[in-house]
Amino acid sequence: MNPHSATLLRALATLRVTEIRFTITRDGDTEHHSIPRARTDDIRVAAQPFSILSLEDLFEAYAVTPRKGTYTLRVIDGRLDYEPMPPRKLARRATALGRSRPNPAFASRPDKVAA
Repeated sequence: MNPHSATLLRALATLRVTEIRFTITRDGDTEHHSIPRARTDDIRVAAQPFSILSLEDLFEAYAVTPRKGTYTLRVIDGRLDYEPMPPRKLARRATALGRSRPNPAFASRPDKVAA
């Protein structure tokens, strides 16, 4: 384990933080993220905003390049888990392009015969 990450984990353990979860919204940029939410030892309390955490320092300590997705830092075992964002926009665009509906203006109609 990197000495910087060990120091960070010790500091978080001192604050009784067990888990921190946040989302990066732009690849390679720690400036675009959701507010980190921390869980503590107290089970009754929901995750609290933990905005004092520097995500730039976190990624530097773990020597990881930030990618778009959700990260979970588990303080007990020091794991930084990554879940990629689902490709919703790409899937929607592909289905819209692949499935074409016939335009009623150009639908084939039987020719009218003049009476």
